[in-house]
Amino acid sequence: MATFTWTPSVGANLSMRPTVRRVAFGDGYEQRLAFGINTQPQVWSLEFRGRTSTEATAIDAFLRARGAVQAFDWTPP
Repeated sequence: MATFTWTPSVGANLSMRPTVRRVAFGDGYEQRLAFGINTQPQVWSLEFRGRTSTEATAIDAFLRARGAVQAFDWTPP
């Protein structure tokens, strides 16, 4: 598996977005169920400031090659 080796700039943000299915019944009752394999995915917002154009191109190429579908290893900051 490929590894993302670039270190982001300071100020990375993490948000958790649990995957939940919800059913609301007519009497006001609501039922929730965790849905899927990864029920608490992490969403990271990263910035890469002050990079050379060569490094920026390499980061972009790495992410585009996976097409938001293929997994890769990465260590959060």
